[in-house]
Amino acid sequence: MMLNLGGSEIEQERQWLKPQVWIGPAVLSAIMLAVIVYAILGVNDPGHRRHAD
Repeated sequence: MMLNLGGSEIEQERQWLKPQVWIGPAVLSAIMLAVIVYAILGVNDPGHRRHAD
């Protein structure tokens, strides 16, 4: 470490590294990814067409 701030900071970092802490963010990320994929696959717009007037 660049700064030795004491034992409480080390314990805090250990708490952050536990897998249980990452379950919520992982689930939310998976839901957002599913929504984005669904939105992209649901687009039926063929693109911009030039009208022959």
